[in-house]
Amino acid sequence: MLSRRDKERIERNEELLLMKKKQEDLLIKRVAELESSKYFKLKRFLAFYTKRLRSNFSRKDKKNIFSIIYNYMFKRGLKVGRIIAAKILKHVYLLVETKKVVIVEVFSEMLANTAEYSQYLYRKQINKSKRKFILNNIKAFKTQPVFSVVIPVYNPPIDFFTQALDSIVNQLYSNWEICIADDCSTDPEVKEVLDEYCKKYENIKVVYRKENGHISKASNSALELVLGEFTVLMDQDDLLREDAFYEFVKLINQKSSVDMIYSDEDKIDENGLHSILF
Repeated sequence: MLSRRDKERIERNEELLLMKKKQEDLLIKRVAELESSKYFKLKRFLAFYTKRLRSNFSRKDKKNIFSIIYNYMFKRGLKVGRIIAAKILKHVYLLVETKKVVIVEVFSEMLANTAEYSQYLYRKQINKSKRKFILNNIKAFKTQPVFSVVIPVYNPPIDFFTQALDSIVNQLYSNWEICIADDCSTDPEVKEVLDEYCKKYENIKVVYRKENGHISKASNSALELVLGEFTVLMDQDDLLREDAFYEFVKLINQKSSVDMIYSDEDKIDENGLHSILF
Protein backbone atom coordinates (compact mmCIF):
# COMPACT_ATOMS: atom_id res chain seq x y z
CA MET A 1 0.00 0.00 0.00
CA LEU A 2 1.04 3.61 -0.56
CA SER A 3 2.28 5.65 2.37
CA ARG A 4 0.24 8.59 3.60
CA ARG A 5 2.80 11.04 2.23
CA ASP A 6 2.70 9.41 -1.24
CA LYS A 7 -1.09 9.49 -1.25
CA GLU A 8 -1.13 13.18 -0.30
CA ARG A 9 1.43 13.94 -3.00
CA ILE A 10 -0.58 12.08 -5.66
CA GLU A 11 -3.83 13.78 -4.60
CA ARG A 12 -2.14 17.19 -4.63
CA ASN A 13 -0.73 16.58 -8.12
CA GLU A 14 -4.11 15.44 -9.39
CA GLU A 15 -5.75 18.58 -7.97
CA LEU A 16 -3.15 20.75 -9.73
CA LEU A 17 -3.77 18.92 -13.01
CA LEU A 18 -7.53 19.39 -12.61
CA MET A 19 -7.10 23.13 -11.99
CA LYS A 20 -4.83 23.37 -15.03
CA LYS A 21 -7.42 21.58 -17.18
CA LYS A 22 -10.14 23.98 -16.05
CA GLN A 23 -7.94 26.97 -16.87
CA GLU A 24 -7.09 25.52 -20.30
CA ASP A 25 -10.78 24.87 -20.97
CA LEU A 26 -11.68 28.44 -20.05
CA LEU A 27 -8.90 29.82 -22.24
CA ILE A 28 -9.96 27.61 -25.15
CA LYS A 29 -13.54 28.83 -24.92
CA ARG A 30 -12.45 32.49 -24.80
CA VAL A 31 -10.19 32.07 -27.82
CA ALA A 32 -12.93 30.24 -29.71
CA GLU A 33 -15.44 33.03 -28.93
CA LEU A 34 -12.97 35.67 -30.04
CA GLU A 35 -12.05 33.94 -33.31
CA SER A 36 -15.70 33.29 -34.15
CA SER A 37 -16.71 36.94 -33.69
CA LYS A 38 -17.55 38.93 -36.83
CA TYR A 39 -15.35 41.82 -35.71
CA PHE A 40 -12.27 39.59 -35.46
CA LYS A 41 -12.90 37.99 -38.86
CA LEU A 42 -13.42 41.38 -40.53
CA LYS A 43 -10.30 42.81 -38.87
CA ARG A 44 -8.19 39.85 -39.99
CA PHE A 45 -9.57 40.08 -43.53
CA LEU A 46 -8.83 43.82 -43.81
CA ALA A 47 -5.37 43.43 -42.26
CA PHE A 48 -4.45 40.68 -44.73
CA TYR A 49 -5.41 42.66 -47.83
CA THR A 50 -3.96 45.89 -46.50
CA LYS A 51 -0.64 44.13 -46.06
CA ARG A 52 -0.81 42.69 -49.56
CA LEU A 53 -1.64 46.11 -50.98
CA ARG A 54 1.28 47.75 -49.19
CA SER A 55 3.64 45.05 -50.43
CA ASN A 56 2.93 46.10 -54.01
CA PHE A 57 4.08 49.66 -53.28
CA SER A 58 7.22 48.53 -51.42
CA ARG A 59 8.64 46.54 -54.33
CA LYS A 60 11.53 47.92 -56.31
CA ASP A 61 9.83 47.45 -59.64
CA LYS A 62 7.49 50.39 -60.08
CA LYS A 63 3.84 49.73 -60.83
CA ASN A 64 1.31 52.30 -61.81
CA ILE A 65 -1.99 52.65 -60.01
CA PHE A 66 -3.92 51.11 -62.90
CA SER A 67 -2.01 47.80 -62.74
CA ILE A 68 -2.64 47.61 -58.98
CA ILE A 69 -6.36 48.28 -59.43
CA TYR A 70 -6.52 45.68 -62.21
CA ASN A 71 -4.73 43.12 -59.98
CA TYR A 72 -7.11 43.55 -57.04
CA MET A 73 -10.34 44.12 -58.95
CA PHE A 74 -10.03 41.29 -61.48
CA LYS A 75 -7.41 38.76 -60.39
CA ARG A 76 -7.65 38.68 -56.58
CA GLY A 77 -11.12 40.16 -56.63
CA LEU A 78 -12.46 37.11 -58.46
CA LYS A 79 -10.94 34.85 -55.83
CA VAL A 80 -12.62 36.84 -53.05
CA GLY A 81 -15.86 36.69 -55.00
CA ARG A 82 -15.63 32.91 -55.26
CA ILE A 83 -15.09 32.63 -51.48
CA ILE A 84 -18.10 34.85 -50.75
CA ALA A 85 -20.24 32.93 -53.25
CA ALA A 86 -19.22 29.60 -51.67
CA LYS A 87 -20.27 30.82 -48.23
CA ILE A 88 -23.60 32.07 -49.53
CA LEU A 89 -24.28 28.77 -51.29
CA LYS A 90 -23.35 26.87 -48.12
CA HIS A 91 -25.91 28.79 -46.07
CA VAL A 92 -28.55 28.29 -48.76
CA TYR A 93 -27.80 24.54 -48.81
CA LEU A 94 -28.16 24.28 -45.03
CA LEU A 95 -31.50 26.09 -45.22
CA VAL A 96 -33.02 23.81 -47.85
CA GLU A 97 -31.35 20.50 -46.83
CA THR A 98 -33.84 18.19 -45.13
CA LYS A 99 -31.31 15.56 -43.96
CA LYS A 100 -29.44 15.91 -40.70
CA VAL A 101 -26.09 17.64 -41.23
CA VAL A 102 -23.24 17.17 -38.74
CA ILE A 103 -20.78 20.06 -38.54
CA VAL A 104 -17.38 18.72 -37.53
CA GLU A 105 -14.97 21.00 -35.67
CA VAL A 106 -11.24 20.40 -35.87
CA PHE A 107 -9.64 21.08 -32.51
CA SER A 108 -5.89 20.67 -32.31
CA GLU A 109 -5.32 17.21 -33.81
CA MET A 110 -8.41 15.68 -32.21
CA LEU A 111 -11.49 15.14 -34.35
CA ALA A 112 -14.97 14.70 -32.93
CA ASN A 113 -18.55 15.16 -34.07
CA THR A 114 -19.21 17.88 -31.46
CA ALA A 115 -17.21 20.90 -30.32
CA GLU A 116 -17.63 19.92 -26.66
CA TYR A 117 -16.22 16.44 -27.25
CA SER A 118 -13.31 17.89 -29.24
CA GLN A 119 -12.44 20.06 -26.24
CA TYR A 120 -12.75 17.06 -23.93
CA LEU A 121 -10.35 15.02 -26.09
CA TYR A 122 -7.95 17.95 -26.16
CA ARG A 123 -7.98 18.18 -22.36
CA LYS A 124 -7.35 14.44 -22.12
CA GLN A 125 -4.24 14.52 -24.31
CA ILE A 126 -1.14 13.27 -22.54
CA ASN A 127 1.63 15.83 -22.79
CA LYS A 128 5.25 15.47 -21.72
CA SER A 129 4.70 16.66 -18.14
CA LYS A 130 1.67 14.42 -17.59
CA ARG A 131 3.54 11.44 -19.05
CA LYS A 132 6.38 12.05 -16.59
CA PHE A 133 3.88 12.37 -13.75
CA ILE A 134 2.27 9.02 -14.66
CA LEU A 135 5.61 7.20 -14.91
CA ASN A 136 6.64 8.50 -11.47
CA ASN A 137 3.35 7.31 -9.99
CA ILE A 138 3.80 3.85 -11.51
CA LYS A 139 7.16 3.48 -9.76
CA ALA A 140 5.47 4.26 -6.43
CA PHE A 141 2.71 1.63 -6.79
CA LYS A 142 3.16 -1.27 -4.37
CA THR A 143 0.95 -3.64 -6.37
CA GLN A 144 1.89 -4.04 -10.04
CA PRO A 145 -0.12 -6.92 -11.52
CA VAL A 146 0.25 -8.41 -14.99
CA PHE A 147 -2.59 -7.57 -17.40
CA SER A 148 -3.27 -10.38 -19.89
CA VAL A 149 -4.92 -8.97 -23.03
CA VAL A 150 -7.08 -11.64 -24.73
CA ILE A 151 -7.71 -11.08 -28.45
CA PRO A 152 -9.62 -13.49 -30.73
CA VAL A 153 -8.48 -12.91 -34.32
CA TYR A 154 -10.06 -13.77 -37.67
CA ASN A 155 -9.04 -12.04 -40.92
CA PRO A 156 -8.73 -8.55 -39.37
CA PRO A 157 -8.03 -5.45 -41.49
CA ILE A 158 -4.24 -5.36 -41.17
CA ASP A 159 -3.96 -1.62 -40.55
CA PHE A 160 -6.53 -1.69 -37.76
CA PHE A 161 -5.02 -4.85 -36.28
CA THR A 162 -1.48 -3.45 -36.10
CA GLN A 163 -2.83 -0.23 -34.57
CA ALA A 164 -4.59 -2.31 -31.91
CA LEU A 165 -1.39 -4.20 -31.08
CA ASP A 166 0.66 -0.99 -31.02
CA SER A 167 -1.80 0.61 -28.61
CA ILE A 168 -0.98 -2.20 -26.15
CA VAL A 169 2.76 -2.18 -26.79
CA ASN A 170 2.90 1.60 -26.19
CA GLN A 171 1.21 1.48 -22.79
CA LEU A 172 2.88 3.59 -20.10
CA TYR A 173 2.36 0.71 -17.67
CA SER A 174 4.49 -2.04 -19.20
CA ASN A 175 3.57 -5.09 -17.09
CA TRP A 176 1.34 -6.83 -19.63
CA GLU A 177 1.10 -9.79 -21.98
CA ILE A 178 -0.96 -10.35 -25.15
CA CYS A 179 -2.70 -13.70 -25.66
CA ILE A 180 -4.01 -14.16 -29.20
CA ALA A 181 -6.02 -16.99 -30.71
CA ASP A 182 -6.09 -17.03 -34.50
CA ASP A 183 -9.40 -18.59 -35.52
CA CYS A 184 -8.21 -20.14 -38.81
CA SER A 185 -7.67 -16.85 -40.67
CA THR A 186 -7.53 -17.33 -44.44
CA ASP A 187 -5.49 -14.16 -45.03
CA PRO A 188 -1.78 -15.18 -45.04
CA GLU A 189 -0.76 -11.65 -44.06
CA VAL A 190 -2.35 -12.16 -40.63
CA LYS A 191 0.18 -14.89 -39.77
CA GLU A 192 3.02 -12.74 -41.08
CA VAL A 193 2.01 -9.90 -38.76
CA LEU A 194 1.62 -12.25 -35.77
CA ASP A 195 5.02 -13.85 -36.38
CA GLU A 196 6.63 -10.43 -36.68
CA TYR A 197 5.21 -9.20 -33.37
CA CYS A 198 6.04 -12.47 -31.59
CA LYS A 199 9.67 -12.19 -32.66
CA LYS A 200 9.82 -8.58 -31.53
CA TYR A 201 8.04 -8.98 -28.16
CA GLU A 202 8.49 -11.95 -25.85
CA ASN A 203 5.26 -11.22 -23.96
CA ILE A 204 3.07 -11.80 -27.03
CA LYS A 205 1.73 -15.36 -27.32
CA VAL A 206 -0.30 -16.86 -30.18
CA VAL A 207 -2.21 -20.09 -30.58
CA TYR A 208 -3.42 -21.15 -34.04
CA ARG A 209 -6.74 -22.99 -33.95
CA LYS A 210 -7.19 -25.92 -36.34
CA GLU A 211 -10.86 -25.17 -36.94
CA ASN A 212 -13.03 -22.10 -36.93
CA GLY A 213 -14.88 -21.80 -33.63
CA HIS A 214 -16.02 -18.17 -33.82
CA ILE A 215 -15.41 -15.56 -31.15
CA SER A 216 -16.40 -17.56 -28.05
CA LYS A 217 -14.23 -20.64 -28.70
CA ALA A 218 -11.38 -18.46 -29.99
CA SER A 219 -11.53 -16.39 -26.80
CA ASN A 220 -11.41 -19.55 -24.69
CA SER A 221 -8.34 -20.73 -26.62
CA ALA A 222 -6.64 -17.39 -25.91
CA LEU A 223 -7.63 -17.61 -22.23
CA GLU A 224 -5.66 -20.85 -21.93
CA LEU A 225 -2.48 -18.81 -22.53
CA VAL A 226 -3.18 -16.34 -19.71
CA LEU A 227 -0.69 -16.08 -16.84
CA GLY A 228 -1.54 -12.60 -15.50
CA GLU A 229 -3.60 -11.65 -12.46
CA PHE A 230 -6.12 -9.64 -14.50
CA THR A 231 -7.58 -10.45 -17.93
CA VAL A 232 -8.40 -7.68 -20.42
CA LEU A 233 -10.89 -8.54 -23.18
CA MET A 234 -10.18 -6.75 -26.44
CA ASP A 235 -11.37 -6.95 -30.06
CA GLN A 236 -8.97 -7.15 -32.98
CA ASP A 237 -9.68 -3.55 -34.06
CA ASP A 238 -9.92 -1.85 -30.65
CA LEU A 239 -7.58 0.91 -29.51
CA LEU A 240 -6.33 1.68 -25.99
CA ARG A 241 -5.20 5.05 -24.69
CA GLU A 242 -1.58 4.87 -23.58
CA ASP A 243 -2.63 5.50 -19.96
CA ALA A 244 -5.36 2.81 -19.91
CA PHE A 245 -3.39 0.24 -17.89
CA TYR A 246 -2.10 3.00 -15.63
CA GLU A 247 -5.69 3.89 -14.69
CA PHE A 248 -6.35 0.20 -14.00
CA VAL A 249 -3.35 -0.29 -11.75
CA LYS A 250 -4.02 3.00 -9.96
CA LEU A 251 -7.51 1.79 -9.05
CA ILE A 252 -6.16 -1.61 -7.96
CA ASN A 253 -3.73 0.10 -5.57
CA GLN A 254 -6.51 2.30 -4.21
CA LYS A 255 -8.94 -0.63 -3.76
CA SER A 256 -7.08 -3.88 -3.21
CA SER A 257 -10.31 -5.93 -3.12
CA VAL A 258 -11.29 -5.06 -6.72
CA ASP A 259 -12.21 -8.06 -8.90
CA MET A 260 -13.57 -6.36 -12.03
CA ILE A 261 -12.89 -3.00 -13.68
CA TYR A 262 -15.14 -1.41 -16.31
CA SER A 263 -13.61 1.15 -18.67
CA ASP A 264 -15.69 3.48 -20.81
CA GLU A 265 -15.28 3.73 -24.60
CA ASP A 266 -16.11 5.80 -27.65
CA LYS A 267 -16.23 5.06 -31.36
CA ILE A 268 -13.63 6.01 -33.99
CA ASP A 269 -14.44 5.74 -37.69
CA GLU A 270 -11.98 4.99 -40.49
CA ASN A 271 -11.20 8.71 -40.83
CA GLY A 272 -10.26 9.08 -37.16
CA LEU A 273 -13.49 10.86 -36.20
CA HIS A 274 -14.44 10.27 -32.54
CA SER A 275 -18.06 10.05 -31.46
CA ILE A 276 -19.28 9.63 -27.90
CA LEU A 277 -21.56 6.66 -27.25
CA PHE A 278 -23.90 8.14 -24.67
